[in-house]
Amino acid sequence: MSRKINSKFKYAAVVLLALAVVPASRLVFSADAAKPAAAVDESGDPSPFPPGPNAMLVKQTCSQCHTPNVIVTQTFDEKTARKLYQKMMGESPDTERGKKIVTYLSTVLGEKSE
Repeated sequence: MSRKINSKFKYAAVVLLALAVVPASRLVFSADAAKPAAAVDESGDPSPFPPGPNAMLVKQTCSQCHTPNVIVTQTFDEKTARKLYQKMMGESPDTERGKKIVTYLSTVLGEKSE
């Protein structure tokens, strides 16, 4: 019995250590976060992404790791979108896909003038 308790404490310690090491900005607490990438809507409906050129590409790409709400509630300028694309995708934002995604993020989800 002491082995089961000991292993439970080890597991809890590992979880707590992981939470302490991972920056809070990288944590997503949502039931949607547990969905596999195959759960991305393939029907062509970009909801809840605002309509715009390449909305489906952004939804399919970004929703593989993030819940849509995490993305559509943000505001992006071109510089930030380029940096995030490079970081998240591990490739240059100057690729064809990168340009499309950066343009969508910085225009459709960009700073709104009042």
